[in-house]
Amino acid sequence: MTPRGQATWADGGEHALVLDGINKWFGSNHVLTDVSFELGRGKVVALLGENGSGKSTIIKILSGFYDPAPGGRIEVGGNELTTPVSPARAHDAGLRFVHQDLGLVQSMSISDNVGFSTGFRTPLVGAIRRRRIRSLVRKRLERLGLRWDPDALVSSLSPAQRTMLAIARVLGDPDDRSPRMLVLDEPTATLPATEVGQVFDIVQRVTQDGGTVLYVSHRIDEVLEIADEVIVLRDGKIIAQRSTEGLTHEQIVALLLGRELARTAPRRADEETDRVEGEDDWILRLRGVSGRIVSGIDLDVRRGEILGIGGLAGCGRSELARLIAGAQKTTAGTMMLDGELYDPTGPGEAIRSGITYVPEDRRNLGCIGPFSVQQNLTLLDLRPFGSAFWLDKRKERREALALIEHYDIRPADPTRPIAKLSGGNQQKAVLAKSLRVQPRVIVLDEPTQGIDIGAKADIGRRVLELARAGTTVILASSDAPELVALCDRMIVLDRGRIRAEMDRSEISEDEIALTTTGAVTVVTTRTPHSGRKAEKP
Repeated sequence: MTPRGQATWADGGEHALVLDGINKWFGSNHVLTDVSFELGRGKVVALLGENGSGKSTIIKILSGFYDPAPGGRIEVGGNELTTPVSPARAHDAGLRFVHQDLGLVQSMSISDNVGFSTGFRTPLVGAIRRRRIRSLVRKRLERLGLRWDPDALVSSLSPAQRTMLAIARVLGDPDDRSPRMLVLDEPTATLPATEVGQVFDIVQRVTQDGGTVLYVSHRIDEVLEIADEVIVLRDGKIIAQRSTEGLTHEQIVALLLGRELARTAPRRADEETDRVEGEDDWILRLRGVSGRIVSGIDLDVRRGEILGIGGLAGCGRSELARLIAGAQKTTAGTMMLDGELYDPTGPGEAIRSGITYVPEDRRNLGCIGPFSVQQNLTLLDLRPFGSAFWLDKRKERREALALIEHYDIRPADPTRPIAKLSGGNQQKAVLAKSLRVQPRVIVLDEPTQGIDIGAKADIGRRVLELARAGTTVILASSDAPELVALCDRMIVLDRGRIRAEMDRSEISEDEIALTTTGAVTVVTTRTPHSGRKAEKP
């Protein structure tokens, strides 16, 4: 008799994975409600849901990171997996996980990276048997059609090859007949489109060899290509499980959103029709700008407009913000600011050129936690208060108090360490610091992430006021309602390239959802008004 949790495929059962009545609470928050689904063997099943829908919670329960509420049932390969699940028990049952962070050591060899996962085979006394390990790793790779040198460094592999290595590492040796239920969490999120097919080939090999794949992704176009079925999760509940045959991109998006799509943009609250005058009033121009993720970005930004940058995680949204703000050096291309070459060596030079930056990680990059609110507010330019050897602290305090009042930073105490403020008040202070130097362009990366609704509304109001006063705002955000409410124009990035561009009349939550998940393709013809235009599905 096979021990509990030590299943083989021969043990029977038509389903590779069964979840029945799985619930999870965090305090009073019910994050998973009676989650039940079955995965047939030899299939690719996509698990879809918006951020916060519960996808990650399901994965963490399966991997033993979270305990589900009592009463649910999990089966793997026809055998019940007792809960709470431990990582070791999940592994013994045949569950395998490849997370978005692949956990590879790039400075070490393929063999060593596999060894870290499987263990190094050694005699009772003595060194690691390198020849034996290389032979086993070579067989493991060949099982998936990968004929690589086990001694090659992981750093020499392409992004797609690293993902394939992570899959090969968890699947086991060719003689390993334990069940293989492979969970892939956003495996193509950071891959260029040209390399996605390589990962798909490996996924198909896994299913042809009897394995089952739970494929977590936001990219609906890829899901329709690779998956046999989709499971749609919304607000911690299973909304649908159905075959992808005959299923359209728009039908999936409607399931994710919980309503039929409205393909027209809502009227903006301020009911302005054109905040920016003059079609040729460009303040910032990018040509062929590239970094580690973004590639070949051509973009024109008008004076006094709010330009949104959208896209899925890993699309290059934050990197483009950093490149413009001088927080990261470009690897190719040119930028022009007000008709002059703009090539900052760092944020300080960008600030002197008239571009300031509010980073996504406000606690570690936007402010200095032990410093007071006053010190953070005045940090970018101390010249009005004296010299490098002496500062007029009373004058600095008066200016800090004026900024605290103007931006409604609470408590109104300039001596308080900024780390002790709430997230919303910290963000107001970071924004005030960046605007104090009167920039021509301000780059905001996720400016309202993790703050309360009141602070969010206040920051949104100030962004609109900035644009009316002539400051250009570049807003990188994953918050679709925020982009709809604030932007005059927006671009959507996909794997580091501009996928589509929408002017104000086209921006809507539904249009953003369709574009970011892959329903819209780019037409590279440039138009006088807005550069790249999106082709509607």
